[in-house]
Amino acid sequence: MHGAIMSTIDMVVTYLIIVIVALMISIVLAYAALRIRVITRDAVIPSVLVGFMILLGGPSSILPFIVFLGSSSALTKLGVEKKEELGTAEDVKGRNWKQVLAVGLVPSTLALLAGVAYFARDVSMYQLLSTAL
Repeated sequence: MHGAIMSTIDMVVTYLIIVIVALMISIVLAYAALRIRVITRDAVIPSVLVGFMILLGGPSSILPFIVFLGSSSALTKLGVEKKEELGTAEDVKGRNWKQVLAVGLVPSTLALLAGVAYFARDVSMYQLLSTAL
C-alpha cells in the first residue's frame, strides 16, 4: 500500500514539474518573440498558451511547430518591398493575437491531446494524434 501511494506521489510530482517547466519555457519564448517583434504585445498571452500546449505535447510536437513558425515568419518578411508595391504585404510588426490563435490553436490542441494520450499510456491514440500534427 505504501509503495502505491509513493508511486502516485512521484507521478504527480513528475507531471507537476513537467507542467511548470513547460509554462516557464513558453513564457520565456513568448517574451523573446515579443522582443524580436515576431508577435505584438496583445499576442503574448495567446503565444504562451499555444507554446505551453505544444510543449506538453512532447518532442513529436515541438520540432514541426518550430519549423513551421520559423519558416512562416521568415517568408512573411522576405521580399516585403515587392509585396508592399503590389499591396499584398502583411504587417511585419509581428503577429497579433488573432493570427497566433488562428495558426496555433488547432495544432496546439492536437499536441496537448497527444501528450495526454501518451501519459495515459494510450499508444494508439498517441500515434493517431502525433500523425495528425
